[in-house]
Amino acid sequence: GAFGHSFGASAVSIIAAYDQRLKAIVMIDGGGRPEDARAIPPLILNSGPQARGADVVRKVPDAAGTISRNLYLRWSKPGTHITLEGAVHMSFTDMAVIKEFELPGDGKAFIDTARAVIGGFFGQYLLGEHCELIEKGSPKYPLAKVETPH
Repeated sequence: GAFGHSFGASAVSIIAAYDQRLKAIVMIDGGGRPEDARAIPPLILNSGPQARGADVVRKVPDAAGTISRNLYLRWSKPGTHITLEGAVHMSFTDMAVIKEFELPGDGKAFIDTARAVIGGFFGQYLLGEHCELIEKGSPKYPLAKVETPH
């Protein structure tokens, strides 16, 4: 398995297109080019649309990456898309819990939820362990909104 955040997410999608050793990937708040998708399970973990700014999403076609995400998930089944509600781009990094950066929301909850989602995804697709959080969400992690249920 492999995962990456931001530009690292794009790199992971490209690597997965060519490296047959990869059995599952996680792209965190970044993009995957649909033409690089292959039939391995991807998880796309994104910050909420509010993080991109409502004005940008409204004025720029596909500013939220919805078309690319949907194509990527369609071409690389089974695909999972989970949104971390209230998160911003840097909520997936250590900056989320460093007070001086003043990121919105509960940084510890963002990090804990992202860890649980990533661990559950790899556990399910690499180790064969069923993960309800990945399948339909969990009350323990209310910030994780499963956008593409199985």
